Amino acid sequence: MPWLPPAGGTAVFENEPAFQGRRIFKERCEGCHRGTERKGPELVAGYNSRAWLRDYLMDPDGARFFGLTKGIPGMKPVKFRGAELDALVEMLYAESGGAGAHTAKVEAGKKIFDTGPCSDCHSRDGTTTGEEGPNLGGRGGKAWLVAMIADASEPRLFGEKNEMPKFKEKLRPDEIDKVAEFVAGLRGAEK
Repeated sequence: MPWLPPAGGTAVFENEPAFQGRRIFKERCEGCHRGTERKGPELVAGYNSRAWLRDYLMDPDGARFFGLTKGIPGMKPVKFRGAELDALVEMLYAESGGAGAHTAKVEAGKKIFDTGPCSDCHSRDGTTTGEEGPNLGGRGGKAWLVAMIADASEPRLFGEKNEMPKFKEKLRPDEIDKVAEFVAGLRGAEK
């Protein structure tokens, strides 16, 4: 069959970027982010969806999120409910590059974030460092995920509270990019 690569039929899949990202995640990340023995936030189908973000804001120290870490717990559940909570969720969803974000809700979420207690610990400009929590500019988007995977101890991310290995010392930049693409794609994956 002339359309098959010289390496054989499975090479069609093995050369596909999503396959590579999934494989690297399984080998290098899954132990800490999936299953009963994990040490960090759960990264499964639906990660960064509106439902995931809502659940996180309601219980950030829960076992699905940062409750299993040693140095990161401490964020209290948000007190906002109803339209205010919906707006914060939509703002975070938009930061992550979520498709179809509702513009008016995003703007309302920014206002709630900037004038409420969220901004006491977080910035959302993508550059400010040294705050209590990570900078949320682009949070959950591919570039943000690349930075997290490469070095989550970066000052604009988790700084000294970080417990995740620096994968920039363990993976090539193209591999980090593929893992970030895979993790970003979990939003639309079926559970």
